[in-house]
Amino acid sequence: MEQQSGYYEFGAFSLYPGRREVKRGDIVVTMDAEAMDVLLYLLMSDNQTASYEDVVAILPAHSAARLDRAITNLRRALDDTPGQPSVIQKSEDGMYQLAVDSTLFAAQGTALLEQPRPRPAGWVYAALLGGMLVLLGLAVTLIPPM
Repeated sequence: MEQQSGYYEFGAFSLYPGRREVKRGDIVVTMDAEAMDVLLYLLMSDNQTASYEDVVAILPAHSAARLDRAITNLRRALDDTPGQPSVIQKSEDGMYQLAVDSTLFAAQGTALLEQPRPRPAGWVYAALLGGMLVLLGLAVTLIPPM
């Protein structure tokens, strides 16, 4: 079981926010970043409804077309259909919500939309390499020859 950042269970799926990974049983479900952002937002809303505008606001381009594409991709990844939704529902007035109960295990549901930590810039690696070379040089000069 995932203990570091917790995980959600909803319907037949498990979501590991720290890894931004969704599984159905042991099988990883692939989806794009925007679909993942929408899913995380709906899970964080604690099964409350989220307006179309609220969900659009979490996407990088704040575009309705991108939200429609993200919802389509999310439904496709979760084998959900708009005509008979089993995971994501949209009401007549444009409100979205999860159609299944969700449970958060082993963590608080805070800051789940944060992107994974970026890798250090190239200068960090160069500084580490430089430091190791300096230590190597000191070792060579301080160790007496045999």
